[in-house]
Amino acid sequence: MGIRKIIFRGKRLDNGEWAYGSLAETHGKLFIGIPTDPDNPVFMMDWHIVDPATVGQFTGLLDKNGKEIYEGDIVVYGGHCKHVVEFKHGMFGYAVMGGWFIGYGGNSNFTFNPLDKSDEHEIIGNIHDNKLLNEK
Repeated sequence: MGIRKIIFRGKRLDNGEWAYGSLAETHGKLFIGIPTDPDNPVFMMDWHIVDPATVGQFTGLLDKNGKEIYEGDIVVYGGHCKHVVEFKHGMFGYAVMGGWFIGYGGNSNFTFNPLDKSDEHEIIGNIHDNKLLNEK
């Protein structure tokens, strides 16, 4: 049994770039920690303050191009159905236009196999960098 890859991303406040790594909160601020020493990743990390509104967790799933899917990503299915990835009701899933929520994981009847390269899910952006994509 493998260990799940738990990674967060958030936009750095100092330069607006995405940081990917461990999430920590202290003194009312959120930080993403990026290991700087592979032999000692717990203690050797660069910590960056991130905008809390942009923080999202890796879902553990990949799109059809092998790209990691995070909360806040905008994905298309079949080239035309646009959805935003969210964490809701104890699972990751899509916020579908019209207020529906289709989840994957748990007891959901919706399946999304990250190893199936024929899958039609593709990331086209995210709600933080591509606000116009999120419009109906």
